[in-house]
Amino acid sequence: MAPARGLTSLALVALAAGACADAPPMAIDDPGEFACSVRTERYVPPSFRLDLLIVVDRSPSAAALDASLAAVADELVAFEGSDVRVAIVTSELGAAVPGCTADRAVPPLPDPRRCGVDGDYLDLGASTRNYAGPLADVVACLLDIPRTTCAVSQPLAAATAALDGALPALGAFHRFNRADLGVLIVTDSDDCSLARPDALGAIAGDDAAVDAACFARGVICDGDAPTVPGAKTGCGPRTGAGLRDPIATAAALQARGGVHTGAIGVVAGDATVVVTAAGALAPACTAAAPLGPAVRLRALPGPGVGVSTCTTIEPAWLAMRAPFWIHPIGTCASLDLDLDPTQPGTQAVCTATAGGEVLVACDAPARDPARPCYRFGVDPGQCGDQPTLRIELGTALVAARTAEFECEVTCP
Repeated sequence: MAPARGLTSLALVALAAGACADAPPMAIDDPGEFACSVRTERYVPPSFRLDLLIVVDRSPSAAALDASLAAVADELVAFEGSDVRVAIVTSELGAAVPGCTADRAVPPLPDPRRCGVDGDYLDLGASTRNYAGPLADVVACLLDIPRTTCAVSQPLAAATAALDGALPALGAFHRFNRADLGVLIVTDSDDCSLARPDALGAIAGDDAAVDAACFARGVICDGDAPTVPGAKTGCGPRTGAGLRDPIATAAALQARGGVHTGAIGVVAGDATVVVTAAGALAPACTAAAPLGPAVRLRALPGPGVGVSTCTTIEPAWLAMRAPFWIHPIGTCASLDLDLDPTQPGTQAVCTATAGGEVLVACDAPARDPARPCYRFGVDPGQCGDQPTLRIELGTALVAARTAEFECEVTCP
């Protein structure tokens, strides 16, 4: 006999953040028509407040990142008028390597005033806007940072230094416990965050020598022969050899999130490692840009970490939107809404409204493509084994709005 089914109201909100809500579901007894238990659930979204720190690699080889930075500028325009702050630093810190400054304790902070910003960081708020001119032009100007002579890129350490109070100009940037934190790293190499400035030893200061030294000290592969030419397998972060533990450093950054765990987005190469006959690292991918391997950055665990792929490096922001918080993703629904777990996907029967407008399922035959619709999907990084609810319009995700659902549930 098929299980009895009842109706329960489910208030779900299309979040402007990629995390499941904190409020647990409440179970109530309903001795009504179906004489079974029914779940009433409410998921409360965070307020949409985001402090976004962008860490840009401006080492001598970083010209390959120009297209990715342009894509970031284009994507930020969609959030004009939202309660979003944006600060930009470079990935340069102290390193005892030719071309670098050994005693640099904090990353250089480009002056936003040269781009028409009234302050040390960008504020996109409708009532707190602090820039003049089109936002796309302002962001493009902010990201147009002259390249440095230092080939050592330390994005995780630079992000940490920018947020720990060492930069007075950014002292009020992150609204801890009042806004979410996002850290976006854009680099053409791996993270080489040093535990001490002299950790790389006496090496040349060019990109090839620095990347090889960072790889030898910061990555361990099968056989542990970092200077032997050939393809490397089984590579992961090495600890205790002069570089910071990237996983622990990233976890500490996420812990600064405030309202929710902070999110980290990474634009970098993949983890394919080949050592050339000359002892240099071959490019990990060249589909859109010649990027070096990024084993340490790609080892950062999710959820809350989004990493672009080589084939989508130019629209890198879109490649990260599922796990990255500032994109309106959705919220986590209840497994009880799946009326037939034997079938793939979520077999839900719902009626939904948003702002007085009736929403239909995105795969409904009578769906009007010009109107919003709802879809149940799967995003393990966001909701684990729970289905993810998204409100869409065309192929785009719709920004934060409340959608109320009445869905049939399977009673025990």
